[in-house]
Amino acid sequence: MIVKNEGISEIHIYPLFKSWVVRLCLLFFPLLGFVWTAFGLFTFLPSFHNSPGDSLGTTLTGLVCFVLMTLLYRALGRTRLVVTEDGIAYYTPGYRMYTPWKNIMRIETFRPYPGTLLHIRIFMGFKLHQQYVVGMKLAEGKARQVPVLETDWWNPAWSMAPFADRLPIVEIIVGRNWQEGAFGQDVRRYAPWLFEQPYHE
Repeated sequence: MIVKNEGISEIHIYPLFKSWVVRLCLLFFPLLGFVWTAFGLFTFLPSFHNSPGDSLGTTLTGLVCFVLMTLLYRALGRTRLVVTEDGIAYYTPGYRMYTPWKNIMRIETFRPYPGTLLHIRIFMGFKLHQQYVVGMKLAEGKARQVPVLETDWWNPAWSMAPFADRLPIVEIIVGRNWQEGAFGQDVRRYAPWLFEQPYHE
């Protein structure tokens, strides 16, 4: 998605919900909560021979599941990578990060959270010269052209330590072969030096 903005030639937005396939897959979870709630309501019928307490518990559990999954679906709908001539930003539930292009050193793969199950997953991302400034608003970081990491109140900044000097390249957003796509063209345009060296791990 390309957005024109006064003072900036172009803003390229790469959303998570870029296709109906992704939307449909993620919509499964709110629908699961809805079906669970509907089943709980049906158990109030005499033919199920359930006690009112059991039926109420099933219904309330399904309702809570439906609400939480709907909120998660809405939050994921705002997940996106935003590219401008000044830098790149990543928005996702729990945190937002931004870095100017000049702060990106190279492209590398890495394994975050050593000693946990998440360590088996390999991420690809931009390695930064300067670590993120924590505690600063994203808008201020953009205005001052400094890398900034802004977290929500429920997501402590220390949990983002593995990404202190990295900005992830999310393949589900940009595609597995992103180097040949629109996102790759943007990176080549604003940070061509990143393709003059091999990836690091």
